[in-house]
Amino acid sequence: MGIWLNYTNIVKRNCTNEKDTQQDLMYWRNNLFASTLIYLLPLCFIALLPSLYWRYITRSLSVALVDLLVVAGVVFIAFVPHLKIATRKIIFVVNLYIFSFAILYFVGTSSSSLIYLLACTLFSTLIFPNVKGYWPAWVNFFICFLF
Repeated sequence: MGIWLNYTNIVKRNCTNEKDTQQDLMYWRNNLFASTLIYLLPLCFIALLPSLYWRYITRSLSVALVDLLVVAGVVFIAFVPHLKIATRKIIFVVNLYIFSFAILYFVGTSSSSLIYLLACTLFSTLIFPNVKGYWPAWVNFFICFLF
């Protein structure tokens, strides 16, 4: 087996439930979450490069540390076994909010941080059950009210 196949099997095993059937909505929500992690994790390492460049320009280590924290969180979500899927999803959404809030705080509203906030809301609505899926909209409202 290749590295990519092993990687995708580990993430799918950790982030999906074998008991769910294809007719169940949670099956599709969990598969969307697992697929997002599979393709997002390699991109997280590529996204570290702009933060390191930002650190070089501003002489501030804060953005690079936030990026490293988010990448560590995504690695934790993808590879730590025996964690509930709902807990993985909550940690993932919290990481998305940490990243978007850091961009909003350090770079400002003229950056893509507002798009990240919108993406957090849309993604949360898709992967969480109906009751939990709407709380990120309230978090976005509060963050936008602050700025």
